[in-house]
Amino acid sequence: GIVAPGIWDSVFVDTARTLAQQGHEVAVYTDSVRAPSGRCLLRLKEDGVDYYVLHPSRRNPWLWPLDKLAKPVFGRRLFTTLWALYRYFRATRDRDIYLVESDWMGLLVGLIRRLRRFRWVVGVHDTDHLDIALDYPGRPRVRWMRRAKLWVLRSCDGVRANSYVTRDALVQGGVPAGSITVIPLHIPATRLPREHLPSFRPGARSQILRRYGLPEGVRLLMVMCRLAPVKGIELAVQALPRVLAHYPNTRLMICGPDRDVPRGGSYRARLEAEAQSCGVGDKLIFPGNIGLEELRLYLAAADLHLAPSLIDTFSYSVIDAAMAGTRSIVSDKVGVAHWMLQAGAGVIIGQRDPLLWAEAIKAELGTPPGPEQMAGTG
Repeated sequence: GIVAPGIWDSVFVDTARTLAQQGHEVAVYTDSVRAPSGRCLLRLKEDGVDYYVLHPSRRNPWLWPLDKLAKPVFGRRLFTTLWALYRYFRATRDRDIYLVESDWMGLLVGLIRRLRRFRWVVGVHDTDHLDIALDYPGRPRVRWMRRAKLWVLRSCDGVRANSYVTRDALVQGGVPAGSITVIPLHIPATRLPREHLPSFRPGARSQILRRYGLPEGVRLLMVMCRLAPVKGIELAVQALPRVLAHYPNTRLMICGPDRDVPRGGSYRARLEAEAQSCGVGDKLIFPGNIGLEELRLYLAAADLHLAPSLIDTFSYSVIDAAMAGTRSIVSDKVGVAHWMLQAGAGVIIGQRDPLLWAEAIKAELGTPPGPEQMAGTG
């Protein structure tokens, strides 16, 4: 069994299909607008997988008073989801094991586990609410949620961490190390490269440079993530002046949707203010959110991809950059860094020091640049 909300837009639908192809009987609980209501589960059979589907927003009419009472603490429809999950577990009671994705689903499954016997594994993909040595503006840290998260992670039969960074954070937060297995996320079929890189990269670069009015000889550094304080993008901005001293024709392109920091406003505005204070305000480019269909186009156009996160339990952007033929510089708190290093697709910087990052960037770009590189012919 697999319990994964919004599975259609996640890697977990690939997991379900692959398990079915290997001969397993797979039953998935998820949500979709294809389901007619919040009262009944829609049964679907696709690609050999049995789906039990609940509408993503509608409530069970018999449970809406309880949902409204619980909403201030637990969200919009606690009891609707709990009842739907109970019906799913009752209908699939012959499963050998359940793979449960997300802490919130884990909490509900843990409650049902008190009523029914089954084995289950929780997949962890974030460090929210864990009591660890990590702080940044807006970090989720609610005491009762921390206790609930620990209860889930200690009461399941096993914990699947998506990286060694996640595992270490879980252990630091109080989860028994022996219960954790590191299994990285896989690359979904929609992200696999289909282009011939030697011909794709020059065309991608020319297209992106034209789109933003950049000269052919520009050195393009790229960050590809949501704009949130946990991504630590200030570090890339602070390193930029030292890079510019060596490569004056450098631009930092920060791709991703903006986020508002609680009691702090727009994170993009904070980055722009940091750039102004560093004297590089005119060297930043903010394209906004980049859709999956253009993701590799942007990354193939870059000279170097940067991931200076304070913590990032995985980071698909590093993998996407590598598949686009672009190397990355990442912090040692980026989950995929371990496998990136094994693949020779980039370097890891263990300290949050702008000088070290600037030196690493210059080394990756090539030091010192010759006249032909400054002219854009290198």
